[in-house]
Amino acid sequence: AYAATGPVTGHVHVNPNGSGTFLGQCQTGQVDAGRCNDKLIGIYNMAAPGTTGTDTDGHGSHTSSTTAGNVWDATFANGTFRISGVAPHANVISYLACPTSCPTTATTGSVNQAVIDGVDVINYSISGGASPWTDSTSTAFRNAHAAGVYISASAGNTSTSVPDPQGNVNHLEPWVHTVAASTHDAALAMVFDLGGNTPPPANTQGLAVKPGGLPIATVNIDNAPLIKSPTFDDGSNDGCSAFPADTFTRIGPPPGTVYADGFEDDPVGEAVGAIAVLHLDGTASNCASGTRRGNALAAGAVGVIFVDSNFLNLGANMTSWSMRRADWDLVEAGWDPASATASIDVTSQIFPNQGDLLANFSLRGPRLISTQGIVKPDITAPGVDILAAGAAGNVGDNGVFLNSGTSMSSPHNAGAAALMTALYPTLTPSEIKSALMLSARNTGAVNQDGSPIRPWDYGSGMVDLTAAANVGLVMDESAANYLAANPTTGGDIATLNMASVARNNITGMEQFTRSFRRIRTGQVTYTLGSTGYPAGALQFNPSSFTLDENGEQAVIITVDGTLLTAGDWTLGEITLTPDTADEPDLHLPIVMRRP
Repeated sequence: AYAATGPVTGHVHVNPNGSGTFLGQCQTGQVDAGRCNDKLIGIYNMAAPGTTGTDTDGHGSHTSSTTAGNVWDATFANGTFRISGVAPHANVISYLACPTSCPTTATTGSVNQAVIDGVDVINYSISGGASPWTDSTSTAFRNAHAAGVYISASAGNTSTSVPDPQGNVNHLEPWVHTVAASTHDAALAMVFDLGGNTPPPANTQGLAVKPGGLPIATVNIDNAPLIKSPTFDDGSNDGCSAFPADTFTRIGPPPGTVYADGFEDDPVGEAVGAIAVLHLDGTASNCASGTRRGNALAAGAVGVIFVDSNFLNLGANMTSWSMRRADWDLVEAGWDPASATASIDVTSQIFPNQGDLLANFSLRGPRLISTQGIVKPDITAPGVDILAAGAAGNVGDNGVFLNSGTSMSSPHNAGAAALMTALYPTLTPSEIKSALMLSARNTGAVNQDGSPIRPWDYGSGMVDLTAAANVGLVMDESAANYLAANPTTGGDIATLNMASVARNNITGMEQFTRSFRRIRTGQVTYTLGSTGYPAGALQFNPSSFTLDENGEQAVIITVDGTLLTAGDWTLGEITLTPDTADEPDLHLPIVMRRP
């Protein structure tokens, strides 16, 4: 992923500091000297300066290769797949800030050092940012932004300490691009075939089962008995407690037995271990998949298939797989439970998958700063089942692993920003952020649990680089205005020129201004509109405008709070439709709460 010459494309990386000139511990005489090249041009250990910056847990390798790794052919789960970072020709500098924990001195120091080193984009797959104007790392982000550095940061994930995603989004800083996690349209999975005494239906053959954690099974399963858990209906607890002995065994015929007419009793064979089928509700689980697997194996199972509405990110390893509920329903409709068997080919393949599902674990809004509203997360990107590089010692010999989280989605967005920086080198970080948000894909997405999606869930929508590359308008904001918007010192976040509008406690008529600059050649007229608001609640002045390249236009947005539903947020969008098919339609979320 970090070779100086791309192993597939042959791209020869150029060190912007000059060949052989490296940063941090890669400098001559330092502990990591000899480990850098013209692709990876610097390594730091900001938590323990002067010591090696080697990644030992794989998190940093995974995220950085997602942002900027080379195109290469990776072996994973007995298959070979061509993978690439979003910006594979970009250079990389590694800043180790979280060897075990993430001390503020290390995170803040990393950001400050990155500015000194002249980076264009920072990916920050670490939580934080709840106090934008007082937190030291958030302040470092604001200073980096003022210095021309774009910052992408993770929205955060659910955990045992934060089990509810609602209202707990991280990184509220207006100058940071906060990224939620969603699915992409491909899944790496193994192949499941139903068998048994009853001929299985065709739709039970070639189904996808996603492998669990490392190490992954390497030996095919051939016609193992398939047994559904007796507590399958309770997805929160199925397998959390011990099963009765031999729950997942089936008596097979004695070896070499030849059946003949006249037997009064069938001969008794040996108990054969089965593939257990358990239900694990990923949104309401009371124990880990490893615990469930252990209890199933103790009751005779030789492997476990965990069923949920979508593929699970399992900790359970070896003969552990995840199956989508829709596929399990096909199996259950077509099987003979007394004789059903499962065969699993452990050579992974690419299966189609439903993209643009916002992950259940992705933290969401609304979350206030003081008493003021802000739309966070800003955007979403792929963050579920991402195959990328790992660190030696945690991925076997193959150098890659699957991982899920907003830690995985933020580097996708960072890579997008790197490409936008290369395409539009004069744009400011605020302008690049606005270009990605205004052009984000906002149709077809739903929450992973099936509920309708809202700006609180994914901001403007899914990153769409094709649209962003052709965007006609951008929005800028100054460092001074970001500083002055601090709510605790009398500032107003809603006055910032961002690609979203939010107001908590609107009671009457209020006005908000958003300013746009055209960055493409030719003259284009944009017409404003809205969705999600009652008639008359939103007015625009002007309602349309025409701009040439570098032309600017301020739009006054008037909101009549008396027309909104009391005691709740009204969620919608402002649309800007160009009179040319050569540019994407633009939109920005607007959220208002009438008390």
